[in-house]
Amino acid sequence: MTFIMKPLPPIETPRLMLRRWSDDDLNGLRELTQRAEVMRHIGAQVTLTEEQTGQEHVAKLAHWHEHGFGARAAVRRDTNEWIGYAVLQHPRPDVVELQPSDVEIGWLFLPFAWGQGFATEAARALRDEGFERLGLARVVARYQPANTASARIMEKIGMRFEREAVDRHGNGIRIYCMESTAS
Repeated sequence: MTFIMKPLPPIETPRLMLRRWSDDDLNGLRELTQRAEVMRHIGAQVTLTEEQTGQEHVAKLAHWHEHGFGARAAVRRDTNEWIGYAVLQHPRPDVVELQPSDVEIGWLFLPFAWGQGFATEAARALRDEGFERLGLARVVARYQPANTASARIMEKIGMRFEREAVDRHGNGIRIYCMESTAS
């Protein structure tokens, strides 16, 4: 399914170009969702089928169409290499641990890009986009407790622990949040 979307300039950070999600990102998403090491702390902790990956892709396109923000592909500026994505999004109805009005920040990167600060760089840029361009009052994030790397990123961008929850798969989840400093 193809959505017609108005152009939006990418967000540029020192090392990344974060561009609006597009049909071109399906292959990168497929590479992420079919890697066990990437999916071990996501949802049901299993790789996704081709059909599930396609549904995720369409959902990312639809979120942009409906809300004017969403997933952004993370591309290295020096090599033009697709390395993952960062996202601001409303949770889907099956995300029982968050409210429908929440806006969640998240990231998912290919293993070769881990430990180099790319996720933190992307998360800071999307946090700023949320508060500055979108005028959000608050953003939330969630992680499974074993995913300590995501917890560190949340703390680095200024988020703080809010509460414990259980997701639809029965996994314990930690919810972090951050409020806008704008008056």
